[in-house]
Amino acid sequence: MQRFQDLIAVVTGAGSGIGAATAKRLATDGAQVVLVGRTEAKLASVAEEIGPQAHVFAADVTRETDVKGLAAYVENTFGLQNDKFVQAIKRHTALRRVGKPEEIANVIAFAASSEASYMTGSDLLVDGGWLVS
Repeated sequence: MQRFQDLIAVVTGAGSGIGAATAKRLATDGAQVVLVGRTEAKLASVAEEIGPQAHVFAADVTRETDVKGLAAYVENTFGLQNDKFVQAIKRHTALRRVGKPEEIANVIAFAASSEASYMTGSDLLVDGGWLVS
């Protein structure tokens, strides 16, 4: 099945485990796959298994400069415009904007705090109203 034909997938943690398995599966289904992780040798090994539709980009996604480099690589390699992505999010969220990292961090801090001690088995959806739009 080629359900991801003509699509590009950026997979973080693609050098091993779930990330590698996900990248392989998406490629099997037709996607061009950008393998992202900190260890280039691991990424290269996964890319070798996938074949020509794998693209290696070594990066630490906790570093803003690496993420910006990744965005530039994807844009230059595949001709994708980040503006299109942002506009799609704005159309599909009730808040009409992309979330800020600090907003997500606030929810994580709450969930990890004693203030959330009575919560069990809960999902915290932080999507700017995507589901209600």
